[in-house]
Amino acid sequence: MVELPREIMDNIFSRLPVKLLLRFRCVSKLWCNIIDDPCLANMHRTQAGDEEPLVLLLLGFHDRTEMSSLYELEDNRGVLRPITSNKQPLLNLESKETENGIEQYYLQSFCKGLLCISSLSKVILSNPLRKESLILPPVTLEYKSMPNFESYGLGFDTSTNMYKAVHVFYKEIDFDTMRYKLGTQVYSLGSTSWREISSTPSYPIWKPIYVNEAIHWIADTRFEIDNLKGMIVSFDIGKEEFQLTPHPAGIHIDSFHPCYLINLRRDLAIVESQSCSASVVIWVLKNWNTKQWVKEFSLYIAAPSMYLGNSYISSVCPSEGGLIFKDGGTSTVAHYKLGSDEVEWYKICKLTGSKRMDLLQVFSFKGSLISLELWQIVVKDVGLRH
Repeated sequence: MVELPREIMDNIFSRLPVKLLLRFRCVSKLWCNIIDDPCLANMHRTQAGDEEPLVLLLLGFHDRTEMSSLYELEDNRGVLRPITSNKQPLLNLESKETENGIEQYYLQSFCKGLLCISSLSKVILSNPLRKESLILPPVTLEYKSMPNFESYGLGFDTSTNMYKAVHVFYKEIDFDTMRYKLGTQVYSLGSTSWREISSTPSYPIWKPIYVNEAIHWIADTRFEIDNLKGMIVSFDIGKEEFQLTPHPAGIHIDSFHPCYLINLRRDLAIVESQSCSASVVIWVLKNWNTKQWVKEFSLYIAAPSMYLGNSYISSVCPSEGGLIFKDGGTSTVAHYKLGSDEVEWYKICKLTGSKRMDLLQVFSFKGSLISLELWQIVVKDVGLRH
């Protein structure tokens, strides 16, 4: 085999899809070493920006044990292929029996090829394409935070080429008056502990998304006296500071108008839907300095569960040339081609057997060559099975 100069091979490999490169590791020891080199991972992160994202499905299985499995949804130019019984999952999240009951794992956030997964006792980073996972140092608090009132976000600091996880939690809460105090911790990948920072969000937060060097959450303002609706809380990864980003004028975020933040063509976008109708509007933040929102798409989605009286969109993510919508009442998804009126629904789970299955979440994900073996020891038994 003719060997090309290393700089030429790096240049070629940095432009190829992650899944293809990981298959190339078995070609030769030289290729494996090149593909595993952290320098190539950094090059690939910057040069492969136009690579189409993978669409991943988190499926929940209910049998004698609780199991969530992560699958890749094959998207062939908008034609979605169902998940069948012979398809192998990328990752299994298996609930375990502990002295405190069943310990379940939840997908919290994702960024540049890594997933952030949490349970009552652990926070885990996982690269599902490399089939590697890493337990982060334990979160240590002087006060007992409530597990159902925590949020984790994952981001990437381009100034230091470092992944950072953000933990937002309640320091205290009074359910009678709904007064609370929030705290924030940050973990930098490779460090030995979490550190508390002074910057905290103004409101409880949910559903994070990483866009343009910041993690964005929708603010939960249901219990606020000022009844502020629809603010977006943004965390600058480099500065480690929170700020409020105003939502588009005229929209409301509540149980009747659920909204979702997505990364649409490298811009922050908000998908506004209505549980009582099939109307969906997509707003894109075009100018960060002036906070200018532009209404780019408006469509009508008649979800299958609409006819059952419980229709709502439960998650949205970009796909090849369009968007994937999950129907909250059934295990079906729709593909919408951007700029068109084409919406097609798919029952994407055709698994056989006695297990009951639920489609929990749909999200888009760009893979990464980064190996978690660079940091301590890759975990093998944490309830995750690759």
